[in-house]
Order: sequence, then C-alpha cells, then structure tokens
Amino acid sequence: MVSHAACTPQSYDLSSPLLRVYVEGHLPVETVTVSVTNPRKDAGILVTSVEFDGQLPGLRYFHHGIYGSISKKGDNYEHYPWPQQLTMPVGSCFLLPGQSASWQRPLRVLNEGYKAKVTWRVVPKEEIPASVWFESKSTDGKSIIYEPLSRENEVLYSNIAAARRILPYTILPGDFQSQSKTSHVACVGSEGFGRSSSETLEGFPKGSVELSLEHISESIIVTEDIVFIRKYNRAKKKYETIDSPDFAPPVMDLLYLSSRSKDQTVPCILASTEFNDLIDVKEPFTNMYYNPGITQVPLKLFPKILARARERNLSVEIKSIDPNSLGKQNVITIGVDVNSSGRQKTIQPVAAADAKKLRR
Repeated sequence: MVSHAACTPQSYDLSSPLLRVYVEGHLPVETVTVSVTNPRKDAGILVTSVEFDGQLPGLRYFHHGIYGSISKKGDNYEHYPWPQQLTMPVGSCFLLPGQSASWQRPLRVLNEGYKAKVTWRVVPKEEIPASVWFESKSTDGKSIIYEPLSRENEVLYSNIAAARRILPYTILPGDFQSQSKTSHVACVGSEGFGRSSSETLEGFPKGSVELSLEHISESIIVTEDIVFIRKYNRAKKKYETIDSPDFAPPVMDLLYLSSRSKDQTVPCILASTEFNDLIDVKEPFTNMYYNPGITQVPLKLFPKILARARERNLSVEIKSIDPNSLGKQNVITIGVDVNSSGRQKTIQPVAAADAKKLRR
C-alpha cells in the first residue's frame, strides 16, 4: 500500500472514501493500482473493506487479526509476534485527513469503470490522538511498539508510510460506527485520463470483454454476469457459442491469470469422486496446519474438467479462502462447497497419519 497525494474533484462526495483504478497495460485482466483518498478535513478514516462487484475477490485484509499477542503497556501497545494465535483486529489502511494510499490487485479492465462497495469507520480529528495507535518501531526484534497517533506523530506516521511504501498497522480499540457506500469507480489510463470505451461487441452488452485462452477457446466473451465460450464454425464463417457449465466471470478471470503464470496451472478444489479418473485430486488433511487439498490443474486439461462439470451438472465457482489465517487466495471449486477457510462442507479432512499417502 503506497501513500499518494490526494486528488478530490469537486463533483465527488467528500464525506466518504474516494476510490480510483489506474491501469498501465493493455491486457483484458491486469494487475492494476487501486487508490483510496480520505477527502475529509475533520476526521480520519479506517477503511475496513473494499469489494469490486463482479470481479475476483480481493486478497487484502484491511481490518483483521495478526499472529501474536497485543497488550497495553503504559501509553503504548506492544505486539509480540511469537504466540500462535490471532490478536485483536488491526487496521492496514488508516488515513489521516486528506491522506491517500494505494495497493495492487488483479481486475478485469473495464473502460467504463467499476461498481465498488467500501466500508469504513470515522474517527473525528480531535479524537485521533486518544483513539488510534500506530506501528512505530521494534525493540530488537522481540516486540513491535504501537504509539498514540498524536498531532506530533502525524509526520512520523506519514514518513513511515512513504519509506515502506505501505501504511503502518494501526490499533483502534474504541467503538466507532461503521459506514458503507457503493459507488462508481473510474478506470484511469496511464496518461492520467479516463480510458476510452472500447467498441461494443456485436450481439453482446456494452462493456463486454473478449478473451483468448489457449486450450479453452480463441473467443471467450465475458459480460457483466455471464461467460460465453465460442468456437469458429468454418462452414458458416462465424463464431458459435458452445455448451459449457454456467459460471461467473471471475472464474474466467482466474483462468486467464493462470494462463499467464509460469506453470500454467489453475488452483482448484475438486470433488474427488467426480474427477479422480482425470487427475490426481488432492484431498484435504490436517497436520500442524489445515491443508484444504488444492489440486493444480494444468490449463490444457481444463476443457475436460469443464466438460465433466457440464455433463454432471456440477457447480463451478470462485472462492477466496484462508485456511490458517496466514493469507487469502482465490481458488476454483467444482462439485464441492467450501467455507471461507477452505473446509469442504460435505467431506471431512483425513487424519494427519493418513496425510502422507495423499500428498505427492
């Protein structure tokens, strides 16, 4: 998360966080920069979530526990990172009045912009020194000190953010009312202006994106809420939609990103009873940590996986999971239902003693 100068056009609502998406490249699914600005002069804000409608789930935690223990010591808080437990929630995006920050994440590039829901908490400016503590220094690697974000420490807070290119963690133990808003977010090109709308694909809604994926199809149309996989009919000299299972556009986004990875594999949690004859399906197991059983499916095998899902009417979904509170990742689930920790609701993980024979 990088600190930036604020930019607050007068037409914006100056009571809520301002979001923008900046795109450098020209791929249909890109790692973009998302910026957020606190336009208020009378309050600081703690951003607690940012969700883009119809896009891959974000992997950043804005307000979440971290490993270790946090306790009050005099005027400060101290974080000891060694205990294997989660602390109270800490913030990763507290913005002083007028302050901005940014982070990177993959998004399908939509020239018309996005719809995003942001959730935040407001801390009146005069209450910040007594309500907000920030990660300021470490003590020989043994603990991390959180100092009050007093008026005198605001420069230190901003300097740490600039030096690290990420905002310091913050602690807000008080009860501040949560607010949320869904609004349009502009997509801005590298030249600093709004990206021009692409030509409308004939027969598809405005804003649809066409992808080409080796092994899948040279023409995949991604609309706001559905995906069409097409094949060229040489006799009729036109593309025709082929049968495929229904799935949301973010599934295709992850497939596209996987196609650009070094090993060209797709992280999946599969129903073993449905796919074991096609691939060595990994099973969930518990050892020191929980392993959700993620099968890395080669992209060249994915057409067979999709065909099987269509034949057997299996659900194909995108899920963001965090099995051990060590970080989220996106996976595709087919024929199974999992919760946010990646635990399958119909299949129990095997005991640790049986784990070795399930791993390869």
